[in-house]
Amino acid sequence: YRSGFTVTTTLDAGLQDTAQQIVSEQIAALWDKNANDAALVAIKPATGEILSMIGSTDFYNEAIDGQVNMAISQTRQPGSSIKPLTYAAAFEKGWTPSTLIWDIPSGFPPSGDPNDQRDPYIPVNYDGSFHGPVTVRTALSNSYNIPAVKTLNFVGIYDDPNTPEKEGMIGMAQKLGITSLT
Repeated sequence: YRSGFTVTTTLDAGLQDTAQQIVSEQIAALWDKNANDAALVAIKPATGEILSMIGSTDFYNEAIDGQVNMAISQTRQPGSSIKPLTYAAAFEKGWTPSTLIWDIPSGFPPSGDPNDQRDPYIPVNYDGSFHGPVTVRTALSNSYNIPAVKTLNFVGIYDDPNTPEKEGMIGMAQKLGITSLT
């Protein structure tokens, strides 16, 4: 109190309150679809200033690890945020937003290697349903997991060194400036 420090923040108190309200409302609306926590970060693109940050829906809720700030936690998987990269890689290989994908029960080798003898990875959608034939546009806009895994299976994870262009989901991420995926 007596050292003369000045603390400056880029957080906008009004926007912070609005962000908290939005996160709470969205989780309430999605509760029946097995969503129980969320994070939100609003950044001013011109300067990179953080205007609001919500790390968890409820800081005091131990059941959802509310005191873990999911906005900055490095132990989290990218989840659905990686889906647009996967679909973009498929677009480079000829798919379009109207390409049809079957959202039906499906199994995949857990390592991506077709010779992998372990039990298959069987993705499920967040709503526990299958939606039959869907377009890429519909699959992405609804964040369906089964079509996303089928798309990843189509594009591959890693670059094919026998082609001149970087390929696969990681190759697409690198083209877009994401270098942390290995």
